[in-house]
Amino acid sequence: MHGIRDSRLEGHPYQGIVNSYVGVPLREGDALIGTFCHFDFPALPLPDAEFALMRDAAGLLAQHVR
Repeated sequence: MHGIRDSRLEGHPYQGIVNSYVGVPLREGDALIGTFCHFDFPALPLPDAEFALMRDAAGLLAQHVR
C-alpha cells in the first residue's frame, strides 16, 4: 500500500513523503528483538532479490543486537 492512501498515516507529517517501506524482523529464536527497515521517498516495489538480501542480513544482524 502506498503511504499516500494508507489511512494509518492520516495526519502524519511524512504522509505522502515516505512512500515505500519494508521491515524484516530481527529474531532470536522465537523472540522478536528488532526490525531491519528500508524506506524510499518514491513509491517503488522492492525486488524479490533485494527482499531476500534484507531477510538474510536480518539473520546476521540479529546476532549483534544484544
